[in-house]
Amino acid sequence: CSLGWRVESVLAVSRAVGDASLMPYITAKPDVVEKEIEEDDLFLVIATDGVWDVLENDRVGRFVIDNTIEGGSEGSTDDELLKWIGRKICVEAGDNGSGDNVSAVVVDLKR
Repeated sequence: CSLGWRVESVLAVSRAVGDASLMPYITAKPDVVEKEIEEDDLFLVIATDGVWDVLENDRVGRFVIDNTIEGGSEGSTDDELLKWIGRKICVEAGDNGSGDNVSAVVVDLKR
């Protein structure tokens, strides 16, 4: 039984991972995907489920490309641009109804 953001009305979800008595409800096992980085891969977006629950992979990828390569930066990125893109992804997730925590990091694989 879960009530709001608490497990068994006792523990906040973010604090419940690893609590043995709550193991039927919470797991510490992450979703992991392995992909070999290929020559034509440009960016890696690491984001929480609050982003991926409401934004499709292609939409996020297009946003990154639109604001880097096709946005006039001619393929060059700096840390401030990547931070800005990560923040905008989070804002977009919120604007699209995410009620979860949202975090996003954009990595330039060519730097």
